[in-house]
Amino acid sequence: MQTPLPPPTIDAPPSASVPLAARDTTLDALRGVAILGILLANVSVMVGPGLLEMNHIILPGDEWLTAAHSFLVSGKFRGLLSILFGIGMAIQYRRLQLSPDLWHKRYGRRMAVLFGLGMFHAILIWPGDVLTYYAAAGMIAMLCVRLPMTTRLGLAGGLILLSSMIGLVAALIPGDDPSLTDLKQMEILAFTSGSYVDQLAWRLSVFPLSFISSLVMIGAPLSLFLVGSVYADTGLTGPSPSEEGITIRRVIYWIFGFGVILSLGLAILVGTGKWSNATMAIDLAVSLIVAPGLCLLLLKLFRRFSIAQTPFIGVGRYALTIYITQSILGTGFALWSRTWGEWSFRQHLFIAGAIILVSLALGWALLKTGVRGPLETVYRRLGRMR
Repeated sequence: MQTPLPPPTIDAPPSASVPLAARDTTLDALRGVAILGILLANVSVMVGPGLLEMNHIILPGDEWLTAAHSFLVSGKFRGLLSILFGIGMAIQYRRLQLSPDLWHKRYGRRMAVLFGLGMFHAILIWPGDVLTYYAAAGMIAMLCVRLPMTTRLGLAGGLILLSSMIGLVAALIPGDDPSLTDLKQMEILAFTSGSYVDQLAWRLSVFPLSFISSLVMIGAPLSLFLVGSVYADTGLTGPSPSEEGITIRRVIYWIFGFGVILSLGLAILVGTGKWSNATMAIDLAVSLIVAPGLCLLLLKLFRRFSIAQTPFIGVGRYALTIYITQSILGTGFALWSRTWGEWSFRQHLFIAGAIILVSLALGWALLKTGVRGPLETVYRRLGRMR
């Protein structure tokens, strides 16, 4: 069974024992695409309210733009990053060849550090953080990576089904939670007329609620972590997958096709104004069956046309630094310009486009210098990676 060479990942910065030339730039580029896509998905709640909304609010005239955004973006890139997280975890486990106890200790320490960085991000910068979410899922996934491949596939399938059902139920719930009214008012006051201390107080109030709520959906990233681990073990991340990998790929493509059709149908409901919360159904449910196929298609595209991956390699290699930088730029611009909550959805996308250009330039500059990113350095030292 072929095992691809280990790339640097958002959950595991590159080891000094892995030569730069040996790293898989295709996976770096794919990670870069995921980081930029997540920005497109999150930008609206970076520069305005909405993080606590149970229902998706669509302004008149934005229906079809929102529908296109839901079809092309919502949930897809978060799922893609989850799969890459699982690929990195499996590659580390196979490469390190540690005893179960030592593996749990070492990887658990890394996830604890990632959780700490996520808390820093959520409380001081932006509460929509995914690092704490991934760290919690990683703690569970590290216990499963030793399981047989068929067992992991079965678990992944069951978790995808369960998480999709939870996501659909959430999309079908009418109205907002009245218990969140005070927090919403606190958010508006803090970000329109309050000080940074007021904003910090709001983030501190929201973080426990946000994290506990995310645990309800922890099966979503966990399922895709397991999918990624299977991709790594069957060679689907490389040019020559095993026979099992070819069979899995065929099934994944069929599921992907069904997911695309379902996403399109739901997006049409959004565009015609018949069900605005179909955006949540796409984000929390349908994206789980689309992301595995999207990952394989992008891998195939980048391997066949290697020039296409070039702009994204730096973003992927310095994913942690660039992910936090995007949050600083998005929230910082809205607060500095005193326009928090005043932008239209179209303007949100323009802001995201500008931040993407900065991210690409930063990734390129860091890649040219050859230095390790500042947050990757912190993560590596605190995680005691050798």
